[in-house]
Amino acid sequence: MVRFNFKNLGYSNDLQRIPKDGDPEYVMQVRRGIEEMPRYKIAACGERFYLLLSLFDLIQDVSLKAQELTKMLVTNPILLDKILHFEKHDSEFSWSDLLSQENTHKLLYSLEIIEAILVRDLPDMSTKAWTRAFVES
Repeated sequence: MVRFNFKNLGYSNDLQRIPKDGDPEYVMQVRRGIEEMPRYKIAACGERFYLLLSLFDLIQDVSLKAQELTKMLVTNPILLDKILHFEKHDSEFSWSDLLSQENTHKLLYSLEIIEAILVRDLPDMSTKAWTRAFVES
């Protein structure tokens, strides 16, 4: 009962104060921006990201863990930029490369990005304008 009361009052079993969100001593690592976060670094590095996608083809346990990890990452910024600004990448852009059936997992990941764009408003352009350009391409 005593331990329960201490926990409710914000103290651990060793009578140290349990830090709360926003407490200066709770900050484990100060970061200046999203680019410094490990989940961004993995997603932004094409080599590492596609290696992670290749793990989807392995045995079920590995595949499930790779899927969980992918869901924890920031959306791959390179792929997101290609999809968002496909009309600007005329010479190097190809929907058939992006939505290739050879890599099922990359295809599904790309389709999830497209679905998210269609569901949410875009910060720098309207979803309606992007959808129109997407359908016309």
